[in-house]
Amino acid sequence: MDTNSILLNSKLKILSYKGLIDIFSIDKFERINTLVIKANNLLLIDIFRVIEIIKKSKFNPSIFICLTTKIEPSNRFLDNFIKKYPNLKINVLSYEDHKKIINKELNSISKLLDNKNIQKNIVEELIFIFKKFYLSEESSFMTETKTKYAKDREKDLGIIVQARMSSSRLPGKAMLEIAGEPVILKILKRISKEFGLEKTVFSTSTNPKDDILYEFVKSNGFKVYRGEENNIADRFLEAALDNNFKYILRVTGDDLFRDLEMIKNIFNIMKKMNYDYIYSDDLMLGCNSEIMKIDTLKFIREFAKFRQETHALSFFLDRSDIFYVKRFLTGNKNKPLISLALDELGDYISIRRFWEKNESFCEGNWEYTKLLDLINKNIKNFNHHPLDVGLLNRDSKLQSFSFEY
Repeated sequence: MDTNSILLNSKLKILSYKGLIDIFSIDKFERINTLVIKANNLLLIDIFRVIEIIKKSKFNPSIFICLTTKIEPSNRFLDNFIKKYPNLKINVLSYEDHKKIINKELNSISKLLDNKNIQKNIVEELIFIFKKFYLSEESSFMTETKTKYAKDREKDLGIIVQARMSSSRLPGKAMLEIAGEPVILKILKRISKEFGLEKTVFSTSTNPKDDILYEFVKSNGFKVYRGEENNIADRFLEAALDNNFKYILRVTGDDLFRDLEMIKNIFNIMKKMNYDYIYSDDLMLGCNSEIMKIDTLKFIREFAKFRQETHALSFFLDRSDIFYVKRFLTGNKNKPLISLALDELGDYISIRRFWEKNESFCEGNWEYTKLLDLINKNIKNFNHHPLDVGLLNRDSKLQSFSFEY
């Protein structure tokens, strides 16, 4: 059975699912009595996507999730996850139940369904489904539409640049000047030149200290979205929804040296393989990037344990038990022990010196290898070598990046 296909007949649809539900529109699910989801390597984001589509639709089928492998998250999480949606008729057939279906022990399945207090006509329909489609190759297919790689391949991608004035290590760094312009303007200009002004949004908080950022960025013609200071996930989600973004590239206000071509490469991989979250991890600090699907932010808003504390967003996203995650490695082994991220005063002095000496290069869409060559030739400019290059520590005390259950 093709794991990326929907099997059809006149009364029902069976979805053999591997992370592709979000590409199908709601109207394809009209007039369904029963929706059976055969889930290979099920993640919680899979169930969440199905529920989100059904919630938006006008129908309310009986939903049966058939686990073909032992589920990664705990049963307690899954049970509580489903209880969160009491108006939906969701049932889970366990891995052990699935084995009974495969072994054609349909009498046992019938008894199991009876014990779940499921209506008799639905039980009969399910048995019919298992016999005719689930256990045989008899099917017709509706397959995924392949991604088109045209000139507008980034049309679904929005870029959200985030910054605030109250940085703990270097307050006000977004407005520090390099070559006659504030850092935040340098970043926004470079990003928007490559991806488009209409796809570039600046995000900051509603803290009055950030009024200066809001006014300055807006006066330079960029879209601005404001939200709660520490709730990054919600702020990003609302900005994405307002602008119809399906994918979000997150750029922090201290990253002047994002590798733009690498962003395009990982986005192509993300769309082709249908990842929820992809990040690069072996370039110099300040050059790596991460892209997320909007669905991941919806999930975080719904299930984060501390919903108002999502400022460490990457830690929420890098959860392979919940999302389809890809760590992208370029294979680059030349990684000078310097930081191109503007975190401390020493970074600012080094970066400003380097930028102003190589301004036309830094403002363009350079190749990473050429940046490395230029860094090595100007290595004396970088006399600040932070001890924590490439190291990130999670908040183990508060577990602020964890989820409910």
